[in-house]
Amino acid sequence: MTTSTQTIEWFRHTAPYINAHRGKTMVVGLSSGALHDDNFGNLIHDLALMHSMGIKLVIVHDVAKPAEFYRDRPLSKDGLAQHLSESADAHLAIEQKLSTGLPNSPLHRTRLKVTTGNYVTARPIGVIDGTDFGSNGVVRSVDVSAVHHCLSGGSICVLPPLGHSPAGETFALDSLDLLRAVAVAIAADKVIVLSEHDGLKCDGELVRQTTVDELRSAAPEQAIRPLIQLACDVCDAGVARAHLIGFHDNGALLKELFTHDGAGTLISPEPYEQTRAATIEDIPGLIELIRPLESAGVLVPRSLERIEREIDDYICVLRDGRVIACVAVYCHHDDNLAEMACLATDPAYRDLGHGEHLMNHAKQRAISSGISRLFARTTQTAHWFREQGFSEISLQELPDSLYENIDQSRQSKLLMLQNF
Repeated sequence: MTTSTQTIEWFRHTAPYINAHRGKTMVVGLSSGALHDDNFGNLIHDLALMHSMGIKLVIVHDVAKPAEFYRDRPLSKDGLAQHLSESADAHLAIEQKLSTGLPNSPLHRTRLKVTTGNYVTARPIGVIDGTDFGSNGVVRSVDVSAVHHCLSGGSICVLPPLGHSPAGETFALDSLDLLRAVAVAIAADKVIVLSEHDGLKCDGELVRQTTVDELRSAAPEQAIRPLIQLACDVCDAGVARAHLIGFHDNGALLKELFTHDGAGTLISPEPYEQTRAATIEDIPGLIELIRPLESAGVLVPRSLERIEREIDDYICVLRDGRVIACVAVYCHHDDNLAEMACLATDPAYRDLGHGEHLMNHAKQRAISSGISRLFARTTQTAHWFREQGFSEISLQELPDSLYENIDQSRQSKLLMLQNF
């Protein structure tokens, strides 16, 4: 495949994600390390690219000495002055990068609007166990209408880890607490944290996706626990997705949002990949999945009308809302027989067990219908069915009602699974 063809294929696969994310509100957390990393310029470039695609962005940044440094100790007036200085430096660095027009990029000369303001009202932590935490504060409220006005006006909203009281006092805030409060208050669609961690790891391997319930039963490394708690909290509060991504890897942010498998860890309230009965809304995805296999002669061609008519017979595997595998189960109650047909998996997800997974669902659907025999016909995958316990049968062993409807010119192998 040529580079040009690869680019076209990449764009085709990315287009559904661009469409899905357009108009969505995302709150992005930049850790202190991201601001000083060699990849910082690329991160800002990617954020600007996301903005150009219609994504509404709120950036919550940390400072050189993060607020968590002060969290367990009092913050003096001098400490607050240092925090204010570091916040100003970090904010200026972000604003400058977003205002340069991103030379040597497709966004060169594109003018980006960056807005900030006193959108966060804070209060002091106060005295805990006899210790006065001084100028350390917690979020009291977020001016939601002001933030939405900023975003609807086409600006990128940048928030430092600071809050002000109605009396005019200024407090240092923990950036993760601020990120949590802002995302929940404005009902963000996604929360993205760019930190020194590539994501959640298990036995040294990156966990690509997980659910809130699975996270709560896990035992992650101490260093990443605050990020996991943040992800669980925002998902519990109604945010659809949280992403943990490393800031070192050039392009990781775009890979996470615009490719099938991402580059970090995605956390969601419900499983990222789910198996369920197909609905009318799944038909475009089903057609996209099976048409290439029909053209190659692997599957029997099905018209749109037939798929619409038989949609209740289909079971789909969806990954982030996209159909990546399917099977149709036709139950013939009078013959105590169910046909497993139109078994298909997206080439990007083959050899991951989806076929066996769908076969088990087909068996369960047959069992729930009081049927104890399952048969399939295939021209190219008879060996796979044999591995699953199917046995080859002759055409004459099928009931007359099915025998008459089989296209014998395809020379399909017929296989049967009984008493499962």
